[in-house]
Amino acid sequence: MLQFGGQGRIYRGTVDFMDNAVNRSSGTIHARATIANQDLSLAPGEFAELDCMT
Repeated sequence: MLQFGGQGRIYRGTVDFMDNAVNRSSGTIHARATIANQDLSLAPGEFAELDCMT
């Protein structure tokens, strides 16, 4: 499960892809998540800081 805050809301979803290497220059890792978006408040390809929980 993951969650991130944006636009004053908390979104919850599941990670369906996570890269296996950290980008040395930015210290980031690529990941993709599936998040319910019934009200279309999120656009495809947006970036976010995520908190991943096991």
